[in-house]
Amino acid sequence: MDTLKNKKIWIIGGSSGIGAALASELIRRGAIITLSARRKDVLEEISDKLSSKPVVMPLDVSDAEAIQNGFNQSGPYDSVIFLAAIYNPGLLENMDLQDARNMLDINLLGALNTINSVYPAMRSAGKGQIVLCGSVAGYS
Repeated sequence: MDTLKNKKIWIIGGSSGIGAALASELIRRGAIITLSARRKDVLEEISDKLSSKPVVMPLDVSDAEAIQNGFNQSGPYDSVIFLAAIYNPGLLENMDLQDARNMLDINLLGALNTINSVYPAMRSAGKGQIVLCGSVAGYS
């Protein structure tokens, strides 16, 4: 995007770290932001600190229907940025299968749920951007 002024951007995974910092920077550049994550209270705390109040839309990315409903209520967007992730480091011999399932539900299926919800409208409109962020936190 050449300019971010008045661009409508949805940050999914915006309750901490890169997502919260990105929201601040995009608002500074004139974008209109929607912030999503599971924790409404944390999203509202972040919103209160920003110079321009984003739309706060709590949701769980592992719930495909929640993402679709969120998009239907607040879309379309110029850009959707998927930053939601969880990570539980550990050795293979100590692996907890439920932790592994949770990581797949959020990190992989959450991204696919998001794409499935936003891509059809973007394709139909002939415009839009989907950004999927990964992390090198798993490398050691």
